[in-house]
Amino acid sequence: MKNLSEMNTEELIDELISVSNSISNTSESNYLMDVRQALENKIKGRVTIQFTVSTDGSLSEFSVFKGLGYGCDEEVIRMVKEGPKWSPTTEDNVAVESEVRVRVKFVLPN
Repeated sequence: MKNLSEMNTEELIDELISVSNSISNTSESNYLMDVRQALENKIKGRVTIQFTVSTDGSLSEFSVFKGLGYGCDEEVIRMVKEGPKWSPTTEDNVAVESEVRVRVKFVLPN
C-alpha cells in the first residue's frame, strides 16, 4: 500500500471510502461521496477552516473561513476533529486558548 502522501486525490478518496465503509459511519460516507462529487466536477482550490484550541487541547467553534462546497468544507472539519489531539498554545509556560486556521488544498489528479 502507498503512503498517503504518495497517493493522488482519487486514490486517497478511494482509500478513505474504503476505511469509511469498514467503519460503517453514515455521516463520513456522506461527506466522502460529496468529495467524490467535487472530484467529478473538477473542483479544486483551498478550504480554510478556523477553530478554537482550548487550554486542555480540545477543539470547538469550527467555522469555514474560505470554502469550496461540494462537501470539501465538511470533510476538512471532520478530518481535523478526528485527527490527532492538539496541544494548546502556551505563554510563559501556561496553556492559553487560541484561534487556529487550517488550510487544505484540493487538487485534481493528473
